[in-house]
Amino acid sequence: MISMSRRLITRQFPFPPASNGYLAVVPNINAALSFSGPVKTLRSLADEVLRKNGINVADYLQTQFALIRAITAVCGAKNASSLAVKYRPDLSAALRTGVNLVELEKHGSERVKTFARVARKYTEILGKQKAIDPEAVLTNARSCCASEKRKILVYGFFRGRPILSRPEEYEFIDAIADEESIFFLPAGEGYLFEENQKWIDELVRRGWEIDNSAIGISESPTAGSRLAAAFISKQKDDFQESELAAYSFPSIEEEVRGVLAMAKGEILAGTEADKIAIVCRKPEIYANLMRQTAEDFGIPIQFDLHNPLAATQAGNFVRLLIEANLGEEETGGGHRFAFDVTLRLLFHSVLTSPDFDVWITARRNYPEGQEEWTGIYPDFEKLVLETADRTPGEFAAAVAAKIESLGIRERLCYSAEELIAFEQIIRL
Repeated sequence: MISMSRRLITRQFPFPPASNGYLAVVPNINAALSFSGPVKTLRSLADEVLRKNGINVADYLQTQFALIRAITAVCGAKNASSLAVKYRPDLSAALRTGVNLVELEKHGSERVKTFARVARKYTEILGKQKAIDPEAVLTNARSCCASEKRKILVYGFFRGRPILSRPEEYEFIDAIADEESIFFLPAGEGYLFEENQKWIDELVRRGWEIDNSAIGISESPTAGSRLAAAFISKQKDDFQESELAAYSFPSIEEEVRGVLAMAKGEILAGTEADKIAIVCRKPEIYANLMRQTAEDFGIPIQFDLHNPLAATQAGNFVRLLIEANLGEEETGGGHRFAFDVTLRLLFHSVLTSPDFDVWITARRNYPEGQEEWTGIYPDFEKLVLETADRTPGEFAAAVAAKIESLGIRERLCYSAEELIAFEQIIRL
């Protein structure tokens, strides 16, 4: 008799199974490479569910202007753009986890009540646009899953989020998973599996069954799995020195130089460079230093690192340029060139900044609007975009032409990453 229940695989070292007949659901694009059949990231699956229910995910400008409008409506603050930056982390956390904003407003301190009112106004503004904040995708998608059940194989969510503070991922998985779905969630003794075990207990309570005889379980005692087992159990004496080598370095700089020196030694010994992989838990921390050191060592290196445009200096500048220029049309009565965002734009590192006297005058007078900014800095006109009666395509072309006319390419030539980001923006 074949069980039709939803199954949990709790073995510690399952290898990616064949996903025949299943939709594989993974945390990120890299995990998707483990599968040859249909595969989606958890976020893309949630986006699809929302679209089918007529709900859109707001883009960056929508969320930024909606938050500025909400702060202005609730607090009447002149520096709403600056306050939006301060509110954003707490707002993201509240929307991501589905905090009850009504209850928060009733029982919190005055500061918390103000935050709750801003958050409610913010979601109301987006709601009128039939949109939600990107951080609320999983929480909102969960409530739309009754008619969207899928037979899924969930792989790659090996470290459980805290069950109380970050429930959104597993809650959505539980809501979308149809009968016969399989969820790989390793368990074991030790602190590494504490949250996993809490989720396993909760999912079993909701009808999932632990079934480690299911598909895709590998029993091969590879060096990697044995090392992981030793790390988990804190038993370190199962390895001969010839099997594995571990090195400790006093700093990240020494670590990068040491690892690349070993890589160069392998290349000089005859190993092909494209057969050597360097794996980092957080590659974004190492990328720039690794790139510079590899150039010093004369080692060819290719990065499998997806850095969002907004995280680059070029992307950040364009974001500020658009935000400052679109203020009046998007914030519902607020000024174009609001003080805080325009000051950050004017003194951005990719521009030749005005004299410091302009900074002092701006901080003293809080200018808002094109006329007031031009009054304290005559060259301000170079940052102004004509926004009226333009289609999105025409506006994007105007932005590209503007940043080219500002000559910022030369100020980005120190970094290949920044130049690539600049060229991508120009082609948008």
